[in-house]
Amino acid sequence: MGHLCVNNQFEEGEDGSARCKLCKTVLKSSKTSNLKRHLETIHVEEYGAIFEEPPPTPRKMRKIQIEMDEALFYESCVKMTTVAGMPLNVFEAPGVQDVFSRIESGLGINHVNRNNVTERIEHVAKQFRSFVRSELKGKRVCLKMDEASRRGRSVLGINVQFLHQKKLVIRTLGLIDLEVAHTAENIKAEVIKLISEYGLSLRQIYTITTDNGANFVKAVELLKQEIARYMQMRATERSRIRIASEMLLAAAILRESS
Repeated sequence: MGHLCVNNQFEEGEDGSARCKLCKTVLKSSKTSNLKRHLETIHVEEYGAIFEEPPPTPRKMRKIQIEMDEALFYESCVKMTTVAGMPLNVFEAPGVQDVFSRIESGLGINHVNRNNVTERIEHVAKQFRSFVRSELKGKRVCLKMDEASRRGRSVLGINVQFLHQKKLVIRTLGLIDLEVAHTAENIKAEVIKLISEYGLSLRQIYTITTDNGANFVKAVELLKQEIARYMQMRATERSRIRIASEMLLAAAILRESS
């Protein structure tokens, strides 16, 4: 339709030229692309009127019913970032807002954004730590750790394996963004800090698995030393308690005999 309107603005000559009806300029070629270029550069308003897009056809909207509550909605948002790996700014994308705004309106809740989703993630993480903490209570665990470096960032991953109701369970305790030097001392400190958040003591660690990197091998040795020191301290405490008990018992016997 636009091409036809363009041609209507010109008179074609016998030699293949074209004469503009608006400004009487004669163009050597009557090709549509040439005529269109002339209108676009010289007659801007007329060009805009010719190629103005028609108004869109009204969209037929349908009402649908879905089963949804606020908890399920936010749970799905958390999964989008933690399971599917989508960035938090996905909730600010126009297409997502088009869909979510209708759900939010139906549920009568505020618009979801990166801030309230982050709060939900932190809440879920706290619940998960509490759950894993109860799972690990009194259990011996096999600890595994590894490090990955990407784009200038280094992440230390730590998980534990243990038996629960005769089944092997694997839990990732954390992914630690290493902002310090990757020395054995720092790795050891991060491990101890993380397991303490789950109520794990060093004496519950049965084995430690890692790669053969020098810093990890050294970190394991340091952890073994910490475990040995911890066990020695506990043995000393038990010995002191036993001696104190024996002294109290002896004192009681002496009082009775006197």
